[in-house]
Amino acid sequence: LRKTFGTKHTWNPSQHSDPEFDKKLAEVYAEPDERVRQIKVKLMVREILDKAPHIFLPVPHVYTAWWPWVKNYGGELRAGADRPGPIHARVWVDQDMKKKMGF
Repeated sequence: LRKTFGTKHTWNPSQHSDPEFDKKLAEVYAEPDERVRQIKVKLMVREILDKAPHIFLPVPHVYTAWWPWVKNYGGELRAGADRPGPIHARVWVDQDMKKKMGF
C-alpha cells in the first residue's frame, strides 16, 4: 500500500495523493499489535480499491526454471521492489550433483 499509493513514493505509478490515506499508513506502521495492523490493512485495501486511483491491468504468468543443482533457490526473482542481490547471496551450487548429471 505504501509504495503504490503513498504520496510522493517513487513506485506510485498513478501519483495518488491522499493526506488521509497517508495518515492511516503512518498509523499502521506505528501499531505494535499485529492483529490490529492486519485489520487496518484489510480496511485500507478495500478503501483503495473503492477509490480506484488507477486501473489494475492483468499481467502475464511468468515462469522461472533453474538447474536441479542450484540449491536454496525457489524461483523468486526479486526481494522487495527490484533487488535480486539478497537472492543471489544465498544460492549455492551442488557441484557433486552437477558432475553426476554430466555438467
